[in-house]
Amino acid sequence: MNYNPNMYKKAEILNLLANGLEMDAAELDESSTRENTDAWDSVAHLSFLGLLEDRFPGILDSHSELAKAKSVEEIFTTLKVL
Repeated sequence: MNYNPNMYKKAEILNLLANGLEMDAAELDESSTRENTDAWDSVAHLSFLGLLEDRFPGILDSHSELAKAKSVEEIFTTLKVL
């Protein structure tokens, strides 16, 4: 499956992030950041990126800036999440 900007949904991206952070998706929202989410460290972020790439092969080629994302809002904006 290749990257398609129309395929992303907030709940799915939050679930992938939550899995990477090893926490419940209900604890995350658009105001969540690396600074206010204890579980969101560099290792957890890499885990999220791996899960994102597994789910949407090629996404990191198109959106390398996700590696530096520091908030859910930034991730949503980058991916143009619906």
